[in-house]
Amino acid sequence: MKPDTTLPPYGDDTMKPELEHLEFGSKEHIDIREAIVTVFPETDENGNPVEPIDQAASNRLARKIDLHIVPILALQYLFAFIDRANIGNARIAGLERDLKLTGNQYNILLSRLFPGIAYYFGRWYRREEITFRMGLYIACAPLAGGVGGLLASGILKIDGIGQVHTWQQIFLIEGIITTVIGIAAYFLMSDRPETARWLSEDEKKLAARRLKADQVGSSVLLEQMNIRAVKQGIFATTTLVNGFIFLLSNITVTGVAFFAPTIVKTIYPTKSTIQQQLYTVPPYILSTACTCLIPYLSTRVKRRGIVMLCTAPLMIIGYIIFVSTTNATARYGALFLILAGAPSFGAFTNGWAAMNVASDTARAAALGCVVMMGNCGGLISTWSFMPSDGPNYPQSHTRCRLSLYAPVDALSSIGNFLNLATNSTIFLATAYLLWFIQNNNKKREAGKYDHYLDAVQPEEAYKLGNNHPGFRYKT
Repeated sequence: MKPDTTLPPYGDDTMKPELEHLEFGSKEHIDIREAIVTVFPETDENGNPVEPIDQAASNRLARKIDLHIVPILALQYLFAFIDRANIGNARIAGLERDLKLTGNQYNILLSRLFPGIAYYFGRWYRREEITFRMGLYIACAPLAGGVGGLLASGILKIDGIGQVHTWQQIFLIEGIITTVIGIAAYFLMSDRPETARWLSEDEKKLAARRLKADQVGSSVLLEQMNIRAVKQGIFATTTLVNGFIFLLSNITVTGVAFFAPTIVKTIYPTKSTIQQQLYTVPPYILSTACTCLIPYLSTRVKRRGIVMLCTAPLMIIGYIIFVSTTNATARYGALFLILAGAPSFGAFTNGWAAMNVASDTARAAALGCVVMMGNCGGLISTWSFMPSDGPNYPQSHTRCRLSLYAPVDALSSIGNFLNLATNSTIFLATAYLLWFIQNNNKKREAGKYDHYLDAVQPEEAYKLGNNHPGFRYKT
């Protein structure tokens, strides 16, 4: 006998919980015929797609999403980071002198937290697609270093804007630009595919299916926030190790962003302020290219860990140069090595953590943890190079110079050795995480996780999260 497929009316009490579940408690009416597309399982109990997705259509959709969300996000991050990095440009233009900052006060000025965007990408892209998009986004950080140096040098040629002069003009002009971009972004951005006006209904359904295919054993795309999934996301080994790596890499990235102009000033002390700022541009141009290219390479080969292992030595060699020589040319060259590798770890760690949790809620929790740990690295960086780092440099400079950025006859500092140690630890932590993932996946292939599935009902299999036997970590 043909089953009854009549859909109950919207007001039926049996349907209300499911509708509220889909919309996170919203009372907004949804056509249940459309909702069924979102909640229909796309994977079987082993994590294999129930119905293959048209790869060509999926790729076209990904490129369309790229054009609508990556540029506006990148532009926001570019100017947000320019505002941040130009504290360093303002410093050599007289900020410390005019504000009468002494001792550790400049370090206190730098102590602040920084945002993350990987979760937002996770609402649009499949697990394998996130790292490269994060690379495009994070590439704006080194690009900001180059653009910021050019803008600052141009702005400093202006005699004054009313009562605003020298370094104050940098913050005024670039702050206005950032504000305008922020207001425009509010009207241009969509929070998820279902609300995107620039996607057709078929494209919205395909977007939901793409994301659903990454969630093993689940019958919903977006589950309600719950402690179970939050704990799974935060305490996953991949989350904690990636967060630790992000913390370490941020010590280098944010430290260089804040102090690059001062590095160049102490390498080329006889150059004018504008010339010194222009010297910061070439290393950042290389860094921008590498921050796009390296994550793209990892996406093509579908390997994050191996590419990270090959990238970490760039920073290690760069800091070996800083602690072992006082040659100005060698130290300037070391900047190229450090900036070629360090920024890409922001894309790797956030992308790698996002793709190695099983649900949307767990992903949100995992990325919150990773970004929080990365912020701690940013804070540490502001205190890595202290005025008291002497006596490794001439006594006449011990009161006000940071040792990494001290005159070129300075040998080394605690900050240099700290960065050398953190980047060496990044290499070791990446190697451990790669081993853990490969070893864990072998256990799943051998059936050592099958007992988790036996203990739950089929409709509750998604609650297993990373313990689902069909889940596989991505390397």
